[in-house]
Amino acid sequence: MYKRQLWCLGEVRNLAGVDIEYVQVQVSLYDSANTLLSTATAFTALDIIPAGGTAPFAALFAQPPTAYAAYQVIALSAEPSTYQGSRYRDLEVSEHAGQTQGRQFIVNGRVRNIGEERATDIEVVITAYDDQDRVVAVREVEVQTSVLAPGASAAFTVSISPMGDGIDHYIVQVQGHRIDDETQP
Repeated sequence: MYKRQLWCLGEVRNLAGVDIEYVQVQVSLYDSANTLLSTATAFTALDIIPAGGTAPFAALFAQPPTAYAAYQVIALSAEPSTYQGSRYRDLEVSEHAGQTQGRQFIVNGRVRNIGEERATDIEVVITAYDDQDRVVAVREVEVQTSVLAPGASAAFTVSISPMGDGIDHYIVQVQGHRIDDETQP
């Protein structure tokens, strides 16, 4: 039996002037009398949003109302990112190309380690937009490599199913963690 769900996609722009983390949004749905019908929360797909940067979110309404007239998105939380811990920011998307194949949009590319430490748990985050700059797809995929050495690169392929009419353009972001050489082989 089909269960109806509703996804709300969007992105957060960091205007704080400093890098932020633990960014959570709340999406609220209202009827025509402005009565709250339902809420959903989501964290951004990127752990850290750089100052001036953006990060997508995807909020799921597992049991949405049958209809709604308006919605509101607010930031519930965000903290200045002051401690990097094991997070590793010396990764870049060195190349990428996307194309439509039927109802899917396929992005192929490479991630490069431009730093001096080994990286692991590398994820690419793709935000896709329609021709009106609305977010129509968000995808977060782990790059299939256990360790990425300094100067090395790894390939990725991501398949995206857009909501709406299709993808006009997209951005690719990357995040990962460094390997602590004192505890890892």
